[in-house]
Formats: sequence, structure tokens, C-alpha cells
Amino acid sequence: MHHVNLKKKIMRRVYAIWFFKKITSPFALELISFAALLLWMTVYVSLSNVLNNVPSISSPFPAANFFISAFYETEMIVKIILIGMLALLVFLMKDLRITILRLLFRKKETLFA
Repeated sequence: MHHVNLKKKIMRRVYAIWFFKKITSPFALELISFAALLLWMTVYVSLSNVLNNVPSISSPFPAANFFISAFYETEMIVKIILIGMLALLVFLMKDLRITILRLLFRKKETLFA
């Protein structure tokens, strides 16, 4: 009986370590940070109102001009949040690219094995 309890205790620790490693992966931390910044930005910016005021996307120059002028006219905290979101988006895209390349490479290995 003691052996079964010891095994359960050890396996709980193994699962806890595995879970902690999965949660603290760089991709997961970047994704959680991006979501947190997005939620924090909704405190300062009404995204639905911004999207309602954007000129038609079919004409890209007025839409780009709108976003640039909106960025210049906004509060400093919103600018900091947006820059942080853009930086995290770059890191997320880099990690996603690496993940896709790894999956493609593994797939090729299994085809020729």
C-alpha cells in the first residue's frame, strides 16, 4: 500500500513540473502577455468606436492616415501599450514561424524513414 501512495505522490510532482514547464514556455508567456495588454488597452480605448470611425479599408491611404493620426493624438499609456503589443506580436510571429518550420521538418523526416 505504501508503494502505491509513494508512486502517486511522485507522479503528482512529475505532472506538476511538466505543467509548469508547458505554461512557462516563451510562446505561452508571450501570448498571455499580449492578451493582458489587449485587455488593459480596452480600459483606455473603445475598440468598437475606433473601428466604426476607420475610413473604408478599400482605400488604404486614408485608413493608414487615420491610424497614424489616432496614434499621435492618444494618451502616452495607450502608446506604450500599443508598442508593447507590437513587440510581442513580432515575437509571437517569430515563434510561430519556428514552430511551423519544425513541424514541416519532422513531417519530412517521417516520410523518408
